[in-house]
Amino acid sequence: ADDAASGQAKVIDAILRRQPLLSANPTLLEDLAAHARLLDYATGEQIIVQGNYSRALSLIGDGKAVETYTDSQGQSHQLRQLHADDLFGLNALVRREPHEVTITCTEDVQVVSIAADTAQRLVADNPNIAAQMEQLIEARTRTITALEREASRSTASVTKGTPK
Repeated sequence: ADDAASGQAKVIDAILRRQPLLSANPTLLEDLAAHARLLDYATGEQIIVQGNYSRALSLIGDGKAVETYTDSQGQSHQLRQLHADDLFGLNALVRREPHEVTITCTEDVQVVSIAADTAQRLVADNPNIAAQMEQLIEARTRTITALEREASRSTASVTKGTPK
């Protein structure tokens, strides 16, 4: 059992070291690795679901997934493909809000999940990391806002054409 745990710890450490946002501080890496879990997801499985809440910070170690947003009209929009070293769960962590997107595996995916309290310390103790995470969140928020505006316009144009 110790060999398996040691092997898993080495995999987690290697994955965290590849992420530029996290790898600059060796002490930080040790803390993150000590409070992280390695999780495996199968093709088609949802890692996070829009509207659900969790505060873990996640990082793809291996595999691919797709990030989608479902607008107020029920239309699904693909926002981006996620690959090794991509972070997700930022909005729930930084802003403490429900997930704005759903992440679904397009192939088998291995994820490093960093415990919420450790991830919160990461953000609180590292303003530069928090600022970079906020920039990523803002970019996605702008995309989602534009999608919602478009959904509202298409609903309005359908409503205008409906006889009374």
